[in-house]
Amino acid sequence: MVAEASRLRQAGHMVSPFVRARTRTGRWLMLRAAPLSGDPGSDRTVVTVEPASAEHTMELDLDLYDVTPRERMVVREVVAGAGTTAIAHRLAISAYTVQDHLKSVFRKVGVRSRRELVHVLTHPGAQGPVIGLGLGATVRKEMLRART
Repeated sequence: MVAEASRLRQAGHMVSPFVRARTRTGRWLMLRAAPLSGDPGSDRTVVTVEPASAEHTMELDLDLYDVTPRERMVVREVVAGAGTTAIAHRLAISAYTVQDHLKSVFRKVGVRSRRELVHVLTHPGAQGPVIGLGLGATVRKEMLRART
């Protein structure tokens, strides 16, 4: 990561590469590499480590729950606070299709409402009961349990 930060800086890009990493206890951390400020000509890099925010872990959670790309679009809208009609309009689908996607996501995540869904996805360590996920349920349940 430090080498990548140096390479990007030399190429004139002002981006800080980052990675997400899990601790032994299952918590997610965000590691970022950036040029050391106050030393413009130097190749020195500082690496910061901080707890990963829900914004950075939501996609990982959605992967664990096997949420489809279209369901993810609906979930992102729900997390942003949009209602069914607004989501349908933005995604050019019917309100019934929005509800079908939400029912599928609720089943996969193990929640019963939008409020529960948003809580599970935006509060690191929170999780709904993992039910109805088929053969991979035990593995996903263990992965989610390790996250707390």
